[in-house]
Amino acid sequence: MTWSPSTSLQRMIAEVRGRQFNIAITDIHMPVRGGSEPIRELKSLHGLANALVMACYSNMSNMVDCLASGAIDCFTKPLRRMDPFLDAVAQRRNRIERWQGAIQLGMRDDKSIAV
Repeated sequence: MTWSPSTSLQRMIAEVRGRQFNIAITDIHMPVRGGSEPIRELKSLHGLANALVMACYSNMSNMVDCLASGAIDCFTKPLRRMDPFLDAVAQRRNRIERWQGAIQLGMRDDKSIAV
């Protein structure tokens, strides 16, 4: 697993464009362009990306907007406990590994599958 922090939406887009990644963690309050916009940008570049959203001083409508834009979960900062957040990341990693295994098995068993 690699970690690639970005301090703005523009930098994040530059980081993920043309790269393979599975999980993105973003903040609703990014400089210049925030809210659900980072999620929409991520999903337009990588439709299967798993986006977790962090929010501090956010209202419920912002969080619902992020979920509607494709985020898989939202967490409020500061995190009182890390377990729920780490569990969400672990669940996504397990699902990704399961999908990758199924795809590899399918490709081996059925040459007509295109990925």
